[in-house]
Amino acid sequence: MPASFWLVDALIFAGEIKRVKLYLTSLMKLANHVGLYAEEINPKTTEFLGSFPQAYTHIGLINSAYYLAKNGDSNYNIKGI
Repeated sequence: MPASFWLVDALIFAGEIKRVKLYLTSLMKLANHVGLYAEEINPKTTEFLGSFPQAYTHIGLINSAYYLAKNGDSNYNIKGI
């Protein structure tokens, strides 16, 4: 999961804001009912794998939201943040 947010960060810095919004929205939907993530997620079943909750994944989400607000679209509202 952390690498998924690193991809979002790279896309933000490349100016690919439309792709960022799609990816970030998709990643946000993978959180559980209280907004937590595991270390990994099975792409076919969306089952949580590895350590839970995973701090590095949550830091990645926070960083991506921050970078988007600073470098992309400050009006974009990500539900749950």
